[in-house]
Amino acid sequence: LIGYTQDKTLFEQIGIPLVEPCDHPAHNPETMETKIPNLYVAGTAIAGTQSSDYGIFLENCHVHVGRILRAMGVTQE
Repeated sequence: LIGYTQDKTLFEQIGIPLVEPCDHPAHNPETMETKIPNLYVAGTAIAGTQSSDYGIFLENCHVHVGRILRAMGVTQE
């Protein structure tokens, strides 16, 4: 892997703060909710630009769905 530069245009346009050093969208990791109420982020979008220390992959993002559903009050079966 040689790096990935995330397109942050949408985050910037809707006003989600970006956190240094990788400019990932500010969010609550327990609920995945951004600083904008009822706006959630999931998947590799939470990682920002990963250049060398990769920690977020599609394979380890499945838990985001459950966190968002719980935050929205949706019960899982």
